[in-house]
Amino acid sequence: MTFRLFIAAICFAFICPLSSQADGGYFAGGSGAVTAAAEVGNAGKEGSSEDSEERHELEEIVATGYDFKADSLEVPINISKIERGDIEKSSATNLAELLQKKGGVMVRSTDGNANSGEISMRGFGENSQLRVLVIVDGHRLNRSDMGALNLMQIPADNIESIEILRGSHTAEYGNNAVAGVIKIKTLKGVLEDSIGARFACGSYGLFQAAGRFTGHDGDWFYSGEATRYQTDGYRQNSSAWSDSFNLSGGNFVSDSTTVDVGLNYNIDYNQMPGALATFSQAEENPRQSLQDGQWARVNSALATARLTSELSRAQIDAPFGINIRRAEWTWDTKWFDNDQWNVSFNPRVDYEISEDASVYFGADVSFDGISYAGYLNENRSDTVENSDIDMQTFGAYAGGEWEAFEDLTLSGALRGEAARIGGEDVRYDAQTVPKYIYRRGQWILNPLYSNPPKVLSSFDGQKWYGGFAADFGVNYKLDDSQSLFARFDQLYRYPATDEVAAYQGTTMAKPFNVDLKPERGQNYELGYKYCSGEWDFVGNGFVQMLTDEISYDANQALNINLDPTIRYGFDARLSYDAEIWGASFNATVMRAEFRSGKYSGNAVPLVPQYATSATLYIKPLEWITLSATFNYVGPQPQGNDYLNAYRKIPGYCTVDFQALFEVCRYGSVFLAVENAFDKNYVSAAWVGSIYPAIGRVLKAGVNLKF
Repeated sequence: MTFRLFIAAICFAFICPLSSQADGGYFAGGSGAVTAAAEVGNAGKEGSSEDSEERHELEEIVATGYDFKADSLEVPINISKIERGDIEKSSATNLAELLQKKGGVMVRSTDGNANSGEISMRGFGENSQLRVLVIVDGHRLNRSDMGALNLMQIPADNIESIEILRGSHTAEYGNNAVAGVIKIKTLKGVLEDSIGARFACGSYGLFQAAGRFTGHDGDWFYSGEATRYQTDGYRQNSSAWSDSFNLSGGNFVSDSTTVDVGLNYNIDYNQMPGALATFSQAEENPRQSLQDGQWARVNSALATARLTSELSRAQIDAPFGINIRRAEWTWDTKWFDNDQWNVSFNPRVDYEISEDASVYFGADVSFDGISYAGYLNENRSDTVENSDIDMQTFGAYAGGEWEAFEDLTLSGALRGEAARIGGEDVRYDAQTVPKYIYRRGQWILNPLYSNPPKVLSSFDGQKWYGGFAADFGVNYKLDDSQSLFARFDQLYRYPATDEVAAYQGTTMAKPFNVDLKPERGQNYELGYKYCSGEWDFVGNGFVQMLTDEISYDANQALNINLDPTIRYGFDARLSYDAEIWGASFNATVMRAEFRSGKYSGNAVPLVPQYATSATLYIKPLEWITLSATFNYVGPQPQGNDYLNAYRKIPGYCTVDFQALFEVCRYGSVFLAVENAFDKNYVSAAWVGSIYPAIGRVLKAGVNLKF
């Protein structure tokens, strides 16, 4: 008891008064967490049973696809969920870490930091983020270009839950949903009166401070959150910081209809250490950088509005969103601006035909615009490139579910979609742009100066794409604890804007490649689920065959459609959760290869054959949880190495430790060591470009909630 009081006194500095066991302040049993929702709910019951009976409940209606309102044993999907309690107990300080630690999702970093990277699922390597769809409160977060998602835009402290759907779901969700879908629900709409804070610090100047509140007053509900994150970076020239602000509110217009709005604003800054040239450099000193003065700053704003209505036999969901992004960066003594905007509307109707059958139908409409400019100087007076790119997407889908026999459910969906990519670009000869140049210590008139500058290249083009997707699923519930499922998906993915068009300083053999085709393919899955008491298991085999997969070919200086590829393997997740100990195991075993053409039989680059993690925890006392996690990722070919001729990226094993002290009813303290044995490994590599991963990290943090 003395030790417990000592920890609380140091970490909380008397902010959080200790409770006694008599007043129920200590956590006990099961997962050892009591959510703020439960605390507020109990307070409401004690305060007034009449108020409790009249209290509204905000029904979660997801824009498309399955939701955890349904029993996971009743849907033909490999699906997992990260709850708010999991987030509060984790040492993760951002979304990227959260997906890796709690979701078993690989995030490939190229800057040596743990706060950013490309999300990778189901055997996709290069540009893997283009094959995973991320949805936040019903709004697509994916960009129309190839750029990585700004994962810092959604701070972990503002997340209520995360659902991870593995495998293709194009019929329900449309473009990008080739390898999986990640659905994030923020604190918006959480009906509880609470405030909370989180503080963390760690190696390499890591610091995080976050605060949040949620509440309701009659028919109104509201929430707010702010996060400051910063790090000096593991590698030289890799410092980063991020500020995020979130506000939301809503109203129960009637007993069946709700309207809510939300606003997210994020400022994100990252230095870019660049690649190392050889594996030897990474082995000798992984923290070094061959670049200096390269950085990027991104300002993002996401505004959402949503109307949901639940009628006697129908549910209506109409989310609307505007996403604005302004990026500026410097690289190789040049400066660049990239302004993007997106407007989307995704109405959907679910209708219950009978107790055994339901249907749904909806539409997805999206408009994207990109304005890009490149400059020779920081004050933006000497322009070397101007681009205006746009993309429009129009999709419609319908599906349904039917319990054909007791415990046997059939489901299916169809989608038709069209997209247009268009734009124009002008690139100038940099030697003819500046009026004055610096020579021998003085500014002189540029003898090559031309007004207007000499045009090196330009394009003005457009291309329409069409896509058709379908899925069919069968789910058989063997009993109350286990089920079998099978599903088929016909899928597609449109090219990103800069897979088609050469802008942002890139040079391609075809400036606007109208010959680039969409990716198309089929996905097959067969799986088994078991959930009973302390045990939880889901495992499924999968085969995905793609035609016209898109990738960059350095030899052709062009994004091309590859020869047909195939990905096949097995996903498994097993967990045991008892009162005083537990364990979990995640594994993906797969092979991604070319099935015909000149690379037939060769492995697809940047895809490891094995990716596993195993966690063991014990609770020596009801308020202490000690855990160890073992991670292994197998060898993989370097990016763009279709011949498999170069050295593979070596496999690696890391070990993480964490201690969680739930010192009182108002909060907890965690201590963590990540990559405890300081394993030196490479997270990503292309021939001649090697990106070391982060080394050992020590962390400590405090979670408060009232």
